[in-house]
Formats: sequence, structure tokens, C-alpha cells
Amino acid sequence: MRNNTKHAVILVGALLLIMLGALALSGTHNNIKLMNNSSQGSIKSTNNPSQSYFINNWDNKSHEVSIEAFNSKNVSTFNKSYILAPKENIMESQFPITLAAGTYIEVTLDNSIIETRIISKDFSESDSALYIDIDMDPDYPLALRTAVP
Repeated sequence: MRNNTKHAVILVGALLLIMLGALALSGTHNNIKLMNNSSQGSIKSTNNPSQSYFINNWDNKSHEVSIEAFNSKNVSTFNKSYILAPKENIMESQFPITLAAGTYIEVTLDNSIIETRIISKDFSESDSALYIDIDMDPDYPLALRTAVP
């Protein structure tokens, strides 16, 4: 009986630590800067889902990030670069193009590290977001994540 209680306490403690970590990470998104896309001149139909992206530089040094989107014929349809200061976050509230299923995004960090993400049907048909994380870990300095409802 004592052994089961001990395991239950350890499990509850581990779950609490995970929840606290998730809350701490979600709190960092309060510092995100909303960039103005009005100069892009993009026109979107109200039937299109909202597709946004976030760039988070968790590192202690500045980095250059380039985002390029390609259509199904491998033709570049969007290309934008940013230079992020240490701990800087950027949010683009809307891609200036619609990302369809089967297209892909290529993200380049400091002109050398490249990560690619193929757009899924779920991402293309719903309000969704691409998260680009720059980390201090030299083995895995760039990570791409997508979020769909």
C-alpha cells in the first residue's frame, strides 16, 4: 500500500512540474510584437483561414531568419527575412499568401541551417500557426512547429 502511495505522489509531482513549465512558456508569448502587414498589400478572401507565424529567439545572441514558401511546382511564392535580437519574439498575424496543402515552407537560420515543413491539409484548411523557435542548443538550434485547432 505504501509503495502505491509513493508512486502516486511522484506522479502528481511530475504532472505539477509539467503544468508549471507549460504555464511559464505560455507566459513568454505576452512579449510578442505584432508586426504591421499593411505595406504588404495582401488581399485575402474572408473564406480563407487565418495562417500566422511566430519567430521566437530564445538564444542570447542575434540571429537572421529567412522564411520562404513554395507552391506545388517548387516556385517561391513568399520570401521574407528578419534579424532578431536576443530573446526577441516576432508575430506576423497573417501570411500574405494562402498556404495550400502540399506546398512547403523552408526556414533558414543564419544562412546555414535549413528546416522544411510540408503544409498539411489540416493546416491549410483551418486557422493555424507556424512556430519558429531558435534555441541555445548548438545541436538543435532551429525547430519548426505547427498548431492547428
